Amino acid sequence: MDLFQDNWVKEIAEFRRSPQTFFAAENTSAGDFVHYILLALTSENKKESTKVNVLGLFQEYPSILLTDTITVEHTFGSLKDIYDQLEKEKLFFFRSQILFTLTVLVVEFEFMENQLLLFKDVLAKTIATTNSPDRIVRAAACQCLLELEITYPGLLQNRLASLYAMAQDELTSVHQDYLLLFVTVLRHVLLNLTQDKEKHADNKLNDMLLMQTDLRTAISPTSPTYETETAISMKLTERKLPFAIDTRELRKAVSWVMDSASLMTPHCLTSVVYQLADCVKISGLSPTTFKQQILRHIASLSLPLFHLVFLLKIKFDRELFEKCDEDRLLKRLICNAQHPGLPLGHRLLCYNWLLQFPSQSRDGEPSIPHHLSRNQYRSFFPSIFDDLDIISRKLDILSLCYKPSSVSDSASFALMGSLTILDKAIQFGYVGGYAVTLFRSLYIFYKRHNQSALSKEIFKFILTSVLCRPKLAAHTVDFLRCVSRLTPQSPLVLDMLRSLCEQTVSAPLSSVLDNLTHNLLILQRSAREVQIRPTDTARFLYHLLASSELCVDGDWNIGNSVLLVCRGLLQTHHTTTICTELGDLLLLIAEKFSDIDIRDRARFYYTMLTSMSSEKLHRVLSLSPETGTEALSTLIQDDFSAPSYPPAPPLKSISTPLLQLERVTKPKIDFRNLRDWTVTKKDSSRIQGLLERYGSLLESPTFRPVVKISYVLHYSPSVSSTPDLPQEVFAVELHLSESPHYEPVSDALVPYLSHLSDTKASQSDVRLDFVPKQPLPTDFDVTATFTDVAGHTFSCRLAPLYLAFENLFLPLSLPDDFMTHEAKACALKQIFEELWTQIHSSKNGGGVESVQSLRGKKEEIEESLYRCLGEFIIDVQGGLFSIAIFLPPKYHLLMKVQLENDLTRVALATDNWQVLAHVSEYLQSLGKGFA
Repeated sequence: MDLFQDNWVKEIAEFRRSPQTFFAAENTSAGDFVHYILLALTSENKKESTKVNVLGLFQEYPSILLTDTITVEHTFGSLKDIYDQLEKEKLFFFRSQILFTLTVLVVEFEFMENQLLLFKDVLAKTIATTNSPDRIVRAAACQCLLELEITYPGLLQNRLASLYAMAQDELTSVHQDYLLLFVTVLRHVLLNLTQDKEKHADNKLNDMLLMQTDLRTAISPTSPTYETETAISMKLTERKLPFAIDTRELRKAVSWVMDSASLMTPHCLTSVVYQLADCVKISGLSPTTFKQQILRHIASLSLPLFHLVFLLKIKFDRELFEKCDEDRLLKRLICNAQHPGLPLGHRLLCYNWLLQFPSQSRDGEPSIPHHLSRNQYRSFFPSIFDDLDIISRKLDILSLCYKPSSVSDSASFALMGSLTILDKAIQFGYVGGYAVTLFRSLYIFYKRHNQSALSKEIFKFILTSVLCRPKLAAHTVDFLRCVSRLTPQSPLVLDMLRSLCEQTVSAPLSSVLDNLTHNLLILQRSAREVQIRPTDTARFLYHLLASSELCVDGDWNIGNSVLLVCRGLLQTHHTTTICTELGDLLLLIAEKFSDIDIRDRARFYYTMLTSMSSEKLHRVLSLSPETGTEALSTLIQDDFSAPSYPPAPPLKSISTPLLQLERVTKPKIDFRNLRDWTVTKKDSSRIQGLLERYGSLLESPTFRPVVKISYVLHYSPSVSSTPDLPQEVFAVELHLSESPHYEPVSDALVPYLSHLSDTKASQSDVRLDFVPKQPLPTDFDVTATFTDVAGHTFSCRLAPLYLAFENLFLPLSLPDDFMTHEAKACALKQIFEELWTQIHSSKNGGGVESVQSLRGKKEEIEESLYRCLGEFIIDVQGGLFSIAIFLPPKYHLLMKVQLENDLTRVALATDNWQVLAHVSEYLQSLGKGFA
């Protein structure tokens, strides 16, 4: 590859188009290409413009060109040498581009300390000579230092005074670059001083502004402790300068910067003033120094300067703006938003400021300024000359200006009248963007005023529009989908779909055929509503296909749309209600439609309709594409050509309990030596407000305590004496009866059980999950349904399943940050104490306390407590056991057990009085074990 000819423009264009393709076409690598670039930069035969374009590759594609550390260091060193050699040359623009390229490499690859120091020496040497002819190079060096300061905030803080002096000395146009660099460093210095913990630092800020040092020799190296600019911005509102720091020199610096405002361009002035506002905010100085800027720029047509006024209002609000200033600013904002000579983006930004007007009472939601008068509302009504984006913003603001009531009033009339411009445009055929803007505005109206009479007006408007212009059907369906997500209980969606469906199926066929695809969209959406009669839709489609040439034409899109309606009917409605009408429609399509794909799908739907139950049919149609063909094969037979299928044999009932469900006993664990409740000071300082956090955890919608109990399912011993019973069963389904105190328990499935001696599947593990509504013991009736080897289906009753009160015991749940053993122990103790106090103080609200006694030897009772309630013991102090039990869904049982020689006293506290009797029974059962 010969890259030393004057074809670099072509090579650069091809590389930018696709770097990988360029390397493959030229049969070279990234490292070789970098070598050619460096040779071109050192060549005396290349023009300056060519070298600048070549440098642009390093700035745009550093990670593609420089793939390893050696290449990066070699490139950095070569570019620095080139810059040093050109120090006395007047190639100012080329030298400035080299500085920019070196800055990109430093920021992109996070250079080591020595390399960064070398580069900072180069920049320091460049900016130190103020008022020299190389203004372009010095401006570039200032911008490079600014980028490094932003990347590593505080990098130049020790040389603040030098930058201050240079900015004052510079008399050329580069003055604003020095000034911007100085203000940025000053802001970072003040932020660092807010965290300065040194004593006797009253004059530290004054010293930093006055004590000049040589910038070329003492710029601080990079440090891993620098905060990023994003982290600084997030903490800015929390930081204030210590009161003891003297700010006299800071006041002088701020005044001097503001006096230099007329020497800066609008963009530079905006950046300087905004950062200077942070300095004033942090130091607690008066913001009145910005008053002149506000008065000067409040009527400006310059985009950055006008919006600088709003940024200052966000920073200071009432400290800087009086009511008359706000009124003047609001009038100017409305004037600029309507100014036809301003760019569209500028006007849209003005409307966004109206929706987010800075004030102390803002809550983050869009709202109009509180002092906006009704006479100014007229400015927000759309006109025919407005752009669609402007119309959308105006209607958004109008929806906040007017507040419709529960009856039709002037507010509803005004909001619906504001849509006339869009409606007229759609009538004249401008559907695209105008229709999108219209329905977007209607959704905004409905979102903010769905509880008022405006929702009915929107219903009437959309219904009339779609009936007159069926091309709006797709927008209507999308609008209804958004409304159903916003207000699922609203009858608007169902009423509108019912009306649109009735109007469609009763309309003349000629009008329907003119806009068939749009009308089918309405029918597809209405087919998924159970409350809309499906038979009318099926009859209408049958009559439409039978009376027209649609089947003969065989348009795939039309046939697919009709089948989507049929699929919606099959998926939503019971087959008994649609079997006749939908069957005739599908049979007609399967026999008459010209397209073979549509005929095959119609025959498939017809076979499912006539051969499958509704439940199985819904499951088939609800399968996602990822489920694969295996799931379908388990639901449908392979032979679809059979005219009918034999009926399933009847369900046989077995009176003898064939199967037995036996609970797995948990191994008893002695918690005596597994607990250490020592609380450290570190942990005790972490649990302020723990009870409130614990209560929030219980009230969280994601908190759903579940009682998980393991069982073993096996054959009943009585099966051996009854050989007629099935010895192998398949697909066992265990169904538990419902209880008013529990949520429905999910059915348990066991694939196979066998009672034969030569098989290992004699039992199967089953886990049942119980979700209590009330912590009360309950009996569940258990029914087993299964199939034998011959394919017969049986049903039998199992022994009732009893869920005892002690089976509901769960340990207390803790927030996620209490994961260590010490933190958990500390949190459990505090929750126990605060819950006890809370129950004691709220006895009338469901809480109750009681005292019971247990007879037995002290050692036996202590051993039983560790064995039966060991995981619930919170603390043990001198024979006093503190026990906390969580009773789902949100109740507690607290016990203080004081061990004595012959008589043990148990103090109880619970926030559910209904469980007290069951607690007493449980303690008595324990007492019998002690006796």
